[in-house]
Amino acid sequence: MTAKFGRRLVEKERCAYIRPWVLHCDTPERKIANTNTCFPYVTVVECPQNQMIERSARHVCSAITNDKSREHQLIDARTSIA
Repeated sequence: MTAKFGRRLVEKERCAYIRPWVLHCDTPERKIANTNTCFPYVTVVECPQNQMIERSARHVCSAITNDKSREHQLIDARTSIA
């Protein structure tokens, strides 16, 4: 989604930096959707509402919803990593 904004590695006269990426996953089964790294990217994952809490247990996530009951479920969710 961010490729149209230029090369990933930007080199200037006195410095270089990596542009962040926004990656879109059409399903939570994509490998990149289940990978945590320190690299400068964010993954946007489409996920059925009834699977969100279970699938996000190992990740930091944000949800976009207009469903107030779902919003409260997400806020109140407590998950643990085995």
